[in-house]
Amino acid sequence: MTQSAPHPSMDSIEPWQLTAYALNELEPSDAAKVELALETDAALRGEFEQIQQTLTAVRTAFASTAVNVGLSDSQTAVVSNQFAQAVAPNSA
Repeated sequence: MTQSAPHPSMDSIEPWQLTAYALNELEPSDAAKVELALETDAALRGEFEQIQQTLTAVRTAFASTAVNVGLSDSQTAVVSNQFAQAVAPNSA
């Protein structure tokens, strides 16, 4: 009788991997491992949701700060676009 490999879970996913996944920074094979763990582990999904909320707060703070530091509209647009690309949310 063969045993199937255990599903990844919160115990096998490091916090940095979850954050990197939220930032779209993982290799496809590692992202697939995180996605499988998110499907099967409610506690890990909760951690992921907290990371997403933090990223949203950072994006919001950045958006309001970019205007307040005296950047021109075109400079703000360039910085905002680059920031958005760098931290595009990854949805599970």
